Amino acid sequence: MAHCPNCGNQVAEGEGFCRACGHSIGREPPGTPTPAAATVLPSVAGSDQRFGLGYMPIKGRASALLWALGIGIGLSAIALLSNLTEGELLGRIAAGRGFSEAEANASDARQGLIGSAQLVLYVTTAVLWLRWFSRAYKNLPSLGAQDLRFKPGWAIGAWFVPFLNLVRPKAMTDDTWRASDPEAPPFQGKEWKGRRVNPILHWWWALFLISGILGRFILQGSFGDYGETIEGIRTLNTATSVSDFLDIPLIILAILVVREITNREETRARALL
Repeated sequence: MAHCPNCGNQVAEGEGFCRACGHSIGREPPGTPTPAAATVLPSVAGSDQRFGLGYMPIKGRASALLWALGIGIGLSAIALLSNLTEGELLGRIAAGRGFSEAEANASDARQGLIGSAQLVLYVTTAVLWLRWFSRAYKNLPSLGAQDLRFKPGWAIGAWFVPFLNLVRPKAMTDDTWRASDPEAPPFQGKEWKGRRVNPILHWWWALFLISGILGRFILQGSFGDYGETIEGIRTLNTATSVSDFLDIPLIILAILVVREITNREETRARALL
């Protein structure tokens, strides 16, 4: 097996470039000495120095995540319709118009069932998202990106640290987009850092933050004074309706983000391997 004249990495017969350093492989003159040992490339944050190796496909993880997100769209639409129905009932109660105890109990039961389903789906989707996102970020050194800004562990941890979770997950998503460009050369070095990201990522993150703020308000209000009066309950109902409405475009944008990043990584990996 031949060796790269630049770094000493083994190169399969017929390959046009070195997978380790991106050096173009041409015909070497007879008698060209082979380096005694491969040179280890500069360390990449969070990598095990197997630059150009170790890519793990993310298509399977993405597929499971996309299914969960798709279900989330339908469940958010159902929740929105249920909230509007409850809002109409609360309006009649506030105005002193006719309503029955059975109607109110049925509304409470329906809302409780939908809320439980949303909670289960939210936890499931969060787990699937973290599995996909962490693998997508860990793949970047294998795709030729050098000098990552964050260690791979932050692909999970950054979502749980207060205040940091407002900015770092987005920064890591941006880096994943930049470093997975299928049109980039095999060895990207640090050049990937200057690439622009698709505006879809900005819109997705903006809606994600707004949804989080609304969710926090609803959660705190449910256990506070808002749940003690009919007007307070109506306010929570309105906030929940707005949240469920915004969740639909948020999930659609999340689906686009997952699909695009997955396609970019898979396409680039096929070109390299």
